[in-house]
Amino acid sequence: MHHTAVTERTWHEIQQFRQNLPFLETEPTKRQAYYKFNSTKRFFTDGYSCTKWNSTCKPEIVESPHPNPQGQYDTYIKCINTSQDINGHHTSQPIRRDGNIDIPFLKRLFNHEIRTEFEECGAIEHTAQTSRFCHFNHTQGVGRLTVTKCSVKYHWMIPVDLQTCPFYIFTSFGIHTHPPPPPSKAPVAIMEGIFKVIQEMREPSLTLSK
Repeated sequence: MHHTAVTERTWHEIQQFRQNLPFLETEPTKRQAYYKFNSTKRFFTDGYSCTKWNSTCKPEIVESPHPNPQGQYDTYIKCINTSQDINGHHTSQPIRRDGNIDIPFLKRLFNHEIRTEFEECGAIEHTAQTSRFCHFNHTQGVGRLTVTKCSVKYHWMIPVDLQTCPFYIFTSFGIHTHPPPPPSKAPVAIMEGIFKVIQEMREPSLTLSK
């Protein structure tokens, strides 16, 4: 969205675009299954799954051969090295049967019976955002945020004699070739600092007296 200004209409268009992005899976329990599947893969890939992680650590989904006291067969996500581990160094986590996750669908994901399609994302964050990922639970996993540079140039023109001309001009040159970031409010401390600098330029005696 190339732009030189942002209006209410601009934000309305962005919101409409986000709302019209199609979700490849609308069933909440299946989306939770996607989230569990992708987060587990990332957990293993990043080496956080097992206390003694190694390159052979991979997740698998299994069902207990014995029923629990309620007569149900618990489902686990565990490391493939668990069966050879007698010291508990490899992970094994039960999946809660609370109805939030479609467990049969999750099994199909782990068994590679379902092809994960790419889902588009409309996330736009301010550069002050510290997270590296978007906050949407996509079928392919959370998206990594990338920084888009801006080529627009900004200039502040402050008169030498603010007593005679107590005004300053702010200008920008160029066209923004990126979507506008969410609106943000400058911190109070920064605004107070700017006003203080301008005040000192208007009244140099304030600076000399310090």
